[in-house]
Amino acid sequence: MRLPLLAGLLVLSCRPEVAQSLDPQGVLAVERCSSPTVVATQLRRLTAAEFDATVRDVLKVDIHAGRAFPPEDGALFSNLAAAQIASVTLSEKLQQAAEDITAQVDFQALQLCVDDSCTGAFIDTIGRRLFRRGLSTEEKSRFTEFFVAQRSSNPADVSYRMLLQVMLLSPQFLFRIEPLPGTGSTRNAIAPVALASRLSFFLWGSAPDDALLHQAETGELNTAEQVTAVARLMLQDPRARESIARFHVEWLGVSRLTTATRNDSRFEALRQPLIDEVGQFGAYATLDDNSFTQLMSGRFTYMNDVLGSLYGVPIDGSNLRRVSTTQLQRGGLLTLGGVLSAWSKPNESSPVLRGKFVRERLLCEVLMPPPGNVVTQLAPVTQGTTRQRFSAHVTEAACSGCHTKMDPVGFGFEHYDAIGGYRILENGQPVDARGDIYQSLDSDGAFDGALALGQKLSLSQQARHCVALQWFRFAMGRQEVDADACTLDALDRVIDAPNAGPKDVILAIVASDAFRLEATQP
Repeated sequence: MRLPLLAGLLVLSCRPEVAQSLDPQGVLAVERCSSPTVVATQLRRLTAAEFDATVRDVLKVDIHAGRAFPPEDGALFSNLAAAQIASVTLSEKLQQAAEDITAQVDFQALQLCVDDSCTGAFIDTIGRRLFRRGLSTEEKSRFTEFFVAQRSSNPADVSYRMLLQVMLLSPQFLFRIEPLPGTGSTRNAIAPVALASRLSFFLWGSAPDDALLHQAETGELNTAEQVTAVARLMLQDPRARESIARFHVEWLGVSRLTTATRNDSRFEALRQPLIDEVGQFGAYATLDDNSFTQLMSGRFTYMNDVLGSLYGVPIDGSNLRRVSTTQLQRGGLLTLGGVLSAWSKPNESSPVLRGKFVRERLLCEVLMPPPGNVVTQLAPVTQGTTRQRFSAHVTEAACSGCHTKMDPVGFGFEHYDAIGGYRILENGQPVDARGDIYQSLDSDGAFDGALALGQKLSLSQQARHCVALQWFRFAMGRQEVDADACTLDALDRVIDAPNAGPKDVILAIVASDAFRLEATQP
């Protein structure tokens, strides 16, 4: 029996305009303010990864149903509310997922009674875990009526599975609906269980467990100090490593490799290891080293036998392991194979894409798209080097404005081919990987190769502030607006402190007014 997906799925999308301005350098700028202003939360749907993780953690079913959902790679992060689009295809995939999941649930393993006498307890327990809060009397009544109707013609086990399907297709599960704030003030604390969900989806990428919900319900998330203490413990959970890995995969644009093509027979076997390497590298630099410098220039990475073959290092087995790269031309996130491959063309490296990656993802600059009448495709490489072909960009008047900012940076990656392999020759000619940065805030100047660029960025305050900004976007599920100025200023001060790293930014975010409070609705 198929259950109709509630019509609300197709209309619960918030797509507000992003208030932003550019300074003369093209860097995102916001007006500074004297006191924090809380921005109203945008309604967010569970991402495919959050859907799968919640089903795994709550129902103990690990079938990755979300992988069949429509792609979510159209924005910087998959959890940005303004980029989440509901569609008929998504509705159909959610329906199928609910059927597949409920067919595999083991009620005994979940310690759930599924006799006729247990309906109320079942609804209370599963409803609280799936909806991330206690159910209202009206909700309990409605679900009970549904179960009774199903039970009139189905065995108890089937009726409970149908009830679970209804819950999985409910907006209260699919969307992160938070209790409305109180009235009479412009800044209000959100319901503690809503804050538990914010923490859990940010730090774990999944729903809050019973312990975290209990902490919320017993007053252990009422102050910034309490939230910080709980967050520190949450970061020690394996789920935090998984969520932080996903942040890096999405921030660095590596998620696009799931559907990318490369004209290299090795790529299909490399695809998932390249993605996983980036995630594990980012998680280690954040949770174990907590070092911005390691993130940009650390001489280590994660390899298995397939990646080892690409990097020229003999590795046994398919499991990724941490490997020193001090003897390789590898260091920091810029030389990770997944990053290099993600910002390439199918058959060649791309100075434009790689330069764009640095300016937008690592320096948080805003680059304008090319004019509509500009030809963006160059002839394929048949002789000479990629650098020689792309050098015309900085000499032609129609191209030089933007390409002067991108191409000279991208040329520094030319020792790495379309799948991230290292090379010293291209079409029989020596590779020239000298690069230059123009019009940045604090990184201008020449460099030779991606390792040198990583060292340069590791000293950049602009790059540090960009990392903090990217974490803010991921945590809040939206782009920054003018009202976030003071919060962002505080995050900049955190990461500028001696020996500070990304983990300090994460803890500062969860303690901030922007994360813990909610604007009063007009």
